[in-house]
Amino acid sequence: MAYKQVNGLYQIPLVDFGKQLQGRGWNVAEHPEFGGVSDVHAPNSYHKYGEALDITWKNNKYGDYDPSGKIGWADHTDNLGKRLAGSGPEVLHRSNNAKHGTHVHLAAKGGMLNLSEAQMKDFGLMTEGTATPARVEAKTKAKQYETLRDGKDVTVPEAAAIADTPEYGQAKPFDIRDRDVRARGNYDPRYDKRE
Repeated sequence: MAYKQVNGLYQIPLVDFGKQLQGRGWNVAEHPEFGGVSDVHAPNSYHKYGEALDITWKNNKYGDYDPSGKIGWADHTDNLGKRLAGSGPEVLHRSNNAKHGTHVHLAAKGGMLNLSEAQMKDFGLMTEGTATPARVEAKTKAKQYETLRDGKDVTVPEAAAIADTPEYGQAKPFDIRDRDVRARGNYDPRYDKRE
């Protein structure tokens, strides 16, 4: 899925992120999409608006340890909270809030988290070589321009469609001299005259 980037951070819907964590073995709760919200939260809690998750590792298929079997569930859960630092208005865990010793409370204003590129990679939302939407578009355009530059068969309307896109502004007028003469049967209008 493509995520929007704002001020260098990727905006990720909280529900998408919760599903990603579930796929990695985490228990996600206290949200309408993850079993509902219990009546134990503060009156104006992010949970009541569907803008928070409670995440824990305890009692899952790995038992009391992380997947490596070396780190206890409480430490593993606390490490998750540290890894999520700065992603939302509230990231509460054992290290920064004694009331969250068993889980990470992750809030997202408007239901959107803001993750750095490192966090995106860390949580499997962006792998090496996976590009952001703008980068994908730029690579696609580069391949299309390469087709033009290499003199491969491209019709004038195709060339105009490639070049005259709003995000790239107006292209310079099409000039056949910019193409490889081999694509035109070695005819170069600068030097060869056809009559």
